[in-house]
Amino acid sequence: MVRTVVNDIRHASTLTLSRYGRIAYIDGRSPALCAIHDDDHVSIRVAVVDDDDGFRRVASLLLTSRGMHVVVSSSSATDALELIRSLRPEAALIDVEMPGMGGVELAECLHRLPRPPRVVLTSAADQALSEQRLASAGAQAFIRKEELQRADLATLFGLS
Repeated sequence: MVRTVVNDIRHASTLTLSRYGRIAYIDGRSPALCAIHDDDHVSIRVAVVDDDDGFRRVASLLLTSRGMHVVVSSSSATDALELIRSLRPEAALIDVEMPGMGGVELAECLHRLPRPPRVVLTSAADQALSEQRLASAGAQAFIRKEELQRADLATLFGLS
């Protein structure tokens, strides 16, 4: 049995998109993506924030192949912040270096939310962040982009 979980919404109609999920339309406004539950499995909702379109696509495919559901894909930290506030994913994969607001600053903003997502920061550069810097930003981990495919993503996000 599959059902849609819509938190804090009393009147929402849903439209099945595919086996990947549903969209809830609230009062005719823009859609809010929702988590899908079945009897034994909860799909973890994830945000992917990176100014590189190609990396966002690859990361989204990788996360989806690992049973996660990408609900936010954004090239801008500022736009992502608003979407994450609205859609409340459980996890976020965020590039450190982006134009405007960077990934560490976004992680700090997310950390101040009432229900912050679990954040993993990433970069193609050889700049590992110290555990102290990760903790102060509210991030669970840092991983180089080239290591992402081999990583245990659920463990990195602290979800397993």
